[in-house]
Amino acid sequence: MIRLLSVVALLDITGAAGIAAAEPQPPVQATGAAAPSSHERISGEFVYIGGEKEVAAWNAAIDKATDDMFFAIRRIARGRIRESTSIAQRVRIAFGNGNISVFAAGDPPAVSPDNGKPINHKSREGDAVKLSQQITADDRLTQNFVTEDGERTVRFTVSPDGGTLSVSHTIRASRLPQDIHWTLTYQRARSGAAAAANPMTQR
Repeated sequence: MIRLLSVVALLDITGAAGIAAAEPQPPVQATGAAAPSSHERISGEFVYIGGEKEVAAWNAAIDKATDDMFFAIRRIARGRIRESTSIAQRVRIAFGNGNISVFAAGDPPAVSPDNGKPINHKSREGDAVKLSQQITADDRLTQNFVTEDGERTVRFTVSPDGGTLSVSHTIRASRLPQDIHWTLTYQRARSGAAAAANPMTQR
């Protein structure tokens, strides 16, 4: 993503009424274990399951956002965007020692304080960025990668049962004609023992 922002800059482109009252009911007694916290539900490893449909949507988002670029540089810019935002096939999320750690295949580990404090970080291209991560009030994990040229925001939303992870991406840059938005879907990875028992899951 950072390479994208640098390249674009260098190229110099622009209770309901009507319901009868019911008899008082005894309080419901809690049964079973407590519901898992947002940290517990979102922790773990997830595998990309969005298939060609989401790949096509990702490509379309890049094309749409760059349609108004000068034709001589449009193709170069699109290639650089795709290279810097390639889809991670696996994502792992962990919490500990006051940090949030996100490991996305192809990118350096993103490790920063869980209170959202920005830290210095390096992109996959080795460029300097400011990284911040935190769980927001809506129980989403939000990442922000900021440079002097623009910003990339990634939001991780886990399903109530913790089995599915939706990852939305937004890139904003002053030199981009439009923001770029796309969403990817992941499924919680099976345990090592279960995966080993089914060779079809091996890739």
